[in-house]
Amino acid sequence: MKLQLKTLAGAALLAFGTLAAAGPANAVPLAGCSAISPVYMNFKSNTPVHSWYSSTSSVVAWISTPQIIDASCISTAGNQWWRTSEGPTYQYIYDGYRIP
Repeated sequence: MKLQLKTLAGAALLAFGTLAAAGPANAVPLAGCSAISPVYMNFKSNTPVHSWYSSTSSVVAWISTPQIIDASCISTAGNQWWRTSEGPTYQYIYDGYRIP
């Protein structure tokens, strides 16, 4: 009898864990930047460089050469951006311009 109760309780817990939602299906990853080991990345010719990791931020430069990237960023829209510290401030490049 005890074995049947334990088995039944275990099955109920397993079923409950399977049904519990891990989070909303349309959840956006947390926005922010994470430092990475500096690495050179190539981008398409005339790639816009932004003042922030958002497509609505101002374009501060255009690049056509490899850049040293020091952070990976995720925007509030869930898009991947790369941070470079070339120049006096941080600048951000959208991943869609990256050449793998």
